[in-house]
Amino acid sequence: MKSTQFTMLVAIIRSDEGRSLSEVAEQLGMDRTTFSRNMAPLIKLGFVEHMDTLKGRSRNVRATEAGRQTFAAAAPAWQKAQRSLRRQLEQSDQAGFLEALASTANNIKL
Repeated sequence: MKSTQFTMLVAIIRSDEGRSLSEVAEQLGMDRTTFSRNMAPLIKLGFVEHMDTLKGRSRNVRATEAGRQTFAAAAPAWQKAQRSLRRQLEQSDQAGFLEALASTANNIKL
């Protein structure tokens, strides 16, 4: 699973009731088309499923049990990588890096 797909799965897992494609895409700073295209492999792998909604044309997605189990299995390695990155940044300028990263993310959303 690619890093982007892992991040998408994390965002989807946060809601048992499911979340709209547009809502998750916006949270991740992606346009809906790109998000949908990147969602396809997660659906094919059985980690995410579409669900019916009562909101007209809105399409919601939610994590399947397999998706939740995959996330639980991958989370420790993901956290280890995050800790490693933080240690490396502590040797340089972690705050500056994170500020630049947030600024870049905000500029991408525009």
